[in-house]
Amino acid sequence: MHTAEVDSPEVLKQNQILDLQKDASEIVRVSDDEGKTPQELKNEVDHTLKKNNQVLLATMEKVLGKGVEVLILKNGENVMGIIYQTGNRYNVKTPQGNLQFADFQVSGLRF
Repeated sequence: MHTAEVDSPEVLKQNQILDLQKDASEIVRVSDDEGKTPQELKNEVDHTLKKNNQVLLATMEKVLGKGVEVLILKNGENVMGIIYQTGNRYNVKTPQGNLQFADFQVSGLRF
């Protein structure tokens, strides 16, 4: 009798994260043949991306079992994602991909 191999939870999580990243990086197709102005098109794309990003972050929380946090950088930028600190480095998983920051770049965290 042959049994099917089942991926480990870590492999499943990584595959789900990769799928989420693919979804997040898809191009939002907006047709301009409806007579919309460039600003209206930009607003529509921005709204769709923001909504999709929120859904992807919520899904990442479930998959990774860790809440979304905000990494506050010294340059004033805020990076939202699942944050892991390893030594003097911060690794941030976002729907757009993984980002890394050195300790000296970070001014704080917001939960």
